[in-house]
Amino acid sequence: MVLHSSRYVARKKDTWSEVPSLNVRSILRRANGLRSGALVFATAMIGAILTDYLFGWQAELLADYGAPRTNPMTLLALICAVVTTWKQRPMARVRGAERGLWLVVMALAMAHPFSEALSAAIWPTHPMGRFGWNSALTLFLIGLAHLLRYLDRSYGLIAAMIALFVPLVALNGYISGVTDFFGAMSLTTLAVQLPLALANLLCFARHPMLKGMLRDSVAGGLMRRQLQLSIALFLLIPLTLRPELSQMRRMFPLINTMEITFMLGMGLYFGARLTRLLDTERQIKTNLLTDLTLDPLTGAATRKRAVNSFLRLDVHQPAGVILCDIDHFKRVNDMLGHNAGDDALKAVVKALRSELRVTDVLARWGGEEFLIIAKIPDAKALETLTERLRTVVHRVDVPGLEEGHITCSYGAIMLDTPTGWDLRDCVAMADDALYQAKSQGRDRVVIAEYVPAAVLVDQPEERLARA
Repeated sequence: MVLHSSRYVARKKDTWSEVPSLNVRSILRRANGLRSGALVFATAMIGAILTDYLFGWQAELLADYGAPRTNPMTLLALICAVVTTWKQRPMARVRGAERGLWLVVMALAMAHPFSEALSAAIWPTHPMGRFGWNSALTLFLIGLAHLLRYLDRSYGLIAAMIALFVPLVALNGYISGVTDFFGAMSLTTLAVQLPLALANLLCFARHPMLKGMLRDSVAGGLMRRQLQLSIALFLLIPLTLRPELSQMRRMFPLINTMEITFMLGMGLYFGARLTRLLDTERQIKTNLLTDLTLDPLTGAATRKRAVNSFLRLDVHQPAGVILCDIDHFKRVNDMLGHNAGDDALKAVVKALRSELRVTDVLARWGGEEFLIIAKIPDAKALETLTERLRTVVHRVDVPGLEEGHITCSYGAIMLDTPTGWDLRDCVAMADDALYQAKSQGRDRVVIAEYVPAAVLVDQPEERLARA
């Protein structure tokens, strides 16, 4: 009796192994939070630039800095960059439409020499700053960083880091009182480009150079504090010494920039080394866990994992327990050798798994015995599933065997609820049903008569020991 149901169609990959670890999830969550905050700030500053065009507040508030206004071409490029950054998926490769927008941003950046003449033609009575080469370089590098991710994400990361470095240098010049240091850049442009560059740098959060800093660990916390200290020094030292910088207007910003660059560079370098060590440690732990929970020959789960999976069953979810034993397996070893027997075991596991869902458990219970724990609604579904398992094993060919294929006998029990049951009780009852299947001629399914869990409390220990 076979009833086809998509409930029992297996997936080709065990998605359990592809679920990101908690550490990776924390990295992505922290990166996405920082990225969203940076984009919100950049969007707000674009709104401030637009209000400056209408009301001219920058000329009054920032007169002491002598800062130019944001050029219209710069604003257009910034709007395109911010919109594209909002549009693209975090940590994902750039899609076709986004790639086109980044190319537009890069084209606008390359056209920056014509910005002053263009703004003078549009607004002859309102002086605008030019599209500075450092602003253009930042936007060009941000677009280039995303396009380079197709070739090598490390190249893209380097471009994104340089894109963040350029406005940081301009910020250092403003704080030090040298507004034309490393090229003139409007403060409002700077206020958009810094968070924009940071948001795009965080798209590379999976890279080892950034992953260590974003980890939810002691090492990650130390690296973040080091970065915060570097930024504090970067901002506070020029602000504190600004009155005394008149004698070294050019040298101090340069020295300070080199200093902070060295500190950040060393932090990222050692962070990358630490990340590789932590990833290696995690991989070793994963391999050890796999060795403990998977049978090394067949890839099926071990007894320990089967017991743990049974304990984690939902108390309100019906489940079936199936015990499967290969018929005349000793004859396979005697006739064809143990290597052929091992291959037969692996082939049977592969066949059984093809009819199970990823949420079902397939464990090697003994030498040629396998235990299956499946979430199914009722005894009818249990019988249907077990018959499907029996049928699919028939397709396993064993060259050299007289029958040409392997058969299995099955004993199964249906649990209305796992509450009150011990896996040993279930296996003992399934084993009784399996013995009946063997007695009736093998290659058949026997469903055990349901016994309430409360009755099993009075059963003798000898019965439970058979599991």
